[in-house]
Amino acid sequence: MQGGIISPDTGKHALDGMSDLLATKNKRVPRKNEKYSPMVNMVRYADDFIVTGRTKETLEEIKLC
Repeated sequence: MQGGIISPDTGKHALDGMSDLLATKNKRVPRKNEKYSPMVNMVRYADDFIVTGRTKETLEEIKLC
């Protein structure tokens, strides 16, 4: 339900789970006091996100998960 009170919270939890899944499936290394994956990155802003990857094959693997 878009625009409802629960919608932002539900989206946040879904994106948290997706972020955790990406972190467990891709090795993360420290860089400038933050951890990042050299192969896959997820950028979040509110309830929007974008996933980037080094190769097309890497991104296709993620899409199948």
